[in-house]
Amino acid sequence: TIPTDVIVDTLRRLEFDVMQKENILSVIVPSFRATKDVSIKADLVEEVARIYGYDNIKPKSNLWEVSPIKEDEIRSIEYETKRMLAEKFGLSEIHSYVWYNEDKNKELGIKVEDNLKIVNGLNKKDSTLREYMAPTMLYYISNNLRYLPECNIFEIGRTFKYASYNNDCVEKKVLGIGLASLNKSEEELLYEAKKIIDSIFKIQKNKTVKYINNGSINYSWIHKINSYIINVDDKNMGYISAIHPRIIDNVNKKASIVVIELRIDNMDEIQKNDVIYKHITKYQTVNLDLTMIVDKDVMYEQIEKVIKEANLKFLMEYNLTYIYENEEKMPGKKSVTIRFTIGSYEKTLSKEEIDLELNTLIENFDKNNMHINK
Repeated sequence: TIPTDVIVDTLRRLEFDVMQKENILSVIVPSFRATKDVSIKADLVEEVARIYGYDNIKPKSNLWEVSPIKEDEIRSIEYETKRMLAEKFGLSEIHSYVWYNEDKNKELGIKVEDNLKIVNGLNKKDSTLREYMAPTMLYYISNNLRYLPECNIFEIGRTFKYASYNNDCVEKKVLGIGLASLNKSEEELLYEAKKIIDSIFKIQKNKTVKYINNGSINYSWIHKINSYIINVDDKNMGYISAIHPRIIDNVNKKASIVVIELRIDNMDEIQKNDVIYKHITKYQTVNLDLTMIVDKDVMYEQIEKVIKEANLKFLMEYNLTYIYENEEKMPGKKSVTIRFTIGSYEKTLSKEEIDLELNTLIENFDKNNMHINK
């Protein structure tokens, strides 16, 4: 704090005209300074401070409270997810418009509901804001499959939904993923899509995803059978679906196409599980691959339930390795191969102990009509 009379005296000695009215100073800058370096209030402050002496001004902390900036969780998830999709899965990022392309919709046979319009747009046919990301993915896939055998793309973009009951607009941020191939089967692409979603939630939230047969989503591009709701902590986070055969015929009859729409803006609602680390055992472990024949409609979570009910003492981990279906050789059935790791942190297991674990597993599977293929 510098006294007012000192400020006035300093400026006048520097040939500034100063008029004082209470605590307000009106300053006229001399002509030889006005065209050079004095043009704003801060320049006057600098003039006074320079003459007063910077060494005479004691530094003080800010008068307002300073707190660390909280990192935006969704922004971090977006960045890390984009990087993973590009580096781990080799997907290419696209940047699209937020409206439907009516010509493309007509060409591919995509039917969408009426939605918010752009007023006075450059093209009246492209004036409807998109409600879903899947049509956007299909536009790019359709163009790229003319020249390439595969097209794997993603985009985190905005979608819009007009809520007529209160004249409001619901804006969402959605991760759209499109996987297309002329060489891979639809089943292979669905497993790749599942692997991508599993990785996102495992890395970001350390959560296991449930895939529920779709019974509620009925868009024109959704496959009637091969479509699944992405469920995490009993929250529907989006869907995975093969593309309807009618639309595939319009894209490329030889193609297999799968799309994903994930509500990435709702990821912060999922509570993250702590990562629990375990010591690596110093004793030898044994890997056992068991292939069982089950009904075609048996879900993997049902098999997991049977494994947990066995209460095996030395089961360290298990992983699904392969699923085989062949309607001609195994009508109404499928074979599921799971790799079990048996071991102990305290000792090397004897043959009898390993056999007991194996026999307990087999008995438990047999009780639940899941017979081991010997």
